[in-house]
Amino acid sequence: MSQSQAMRLLTSSQSDEWWTPPQYVEAARQLMGSIELDPASSEGANKIVRAKRYFTELDLPLLQEWSAESVWLNPPYGKTMGKSLQGAFSNKLVAEFEAERVKRAVLLVNAYFGYGWFNGLRSRGMCILDHRISFIDGRTGRQGDQAKASSVIITFGNNWIDFQRIFSKFGPLCFPRYW
Repeated sequence: MSQSQAMRLLTSSQSDEWWTPPQYVEAARQLMGSIELDPASSEGANKIVRAKRYFTELDLPLLQEWSAESVWLNPPYGKTMGKSLQGAFSNKLVAEFEAERVKRAVLLVNAYFGYGWFNGLRSRGMCILDHRISFIDGRTGRQGDQAKASSVIITFGNNWIDFQRIFSKFGPLCFPRYW
């Protein structure tokens, strides 16, 4: 294995399971009241999220209907077949929300504003984190080093006043002009 292959393996979310630290999940729970569905999870991650239902990779979540009152989504950050998994999961959430199968959601993704998959997220309220998250290593249960990219938390169908009150502690907020 070459050094660049080894580095890609070490920094890829495809090779390791990384979980969201509890403070972000708890803020989402406070905003939505509960978390009914986490469509990109695992048994270990759900110990933090505590969703009533969750899909694992084996459930093929992008092929499932995400019918739920409240969704927490921190999608996998790798690629499959050259396509961003963050983009695929984000696009799926937008489609499920617009089809009114998802009533409220909170999404955590990299702050990749210039990527095409991010276009469907621009009309939502968002918190641009003023720090880089130290995700939890699913193998050890310990927080790792800070992520290499900045993150953004995006709200779907939630009260933006409550979103502002709850999420402003993580960074500056942006809202569509028509709000």
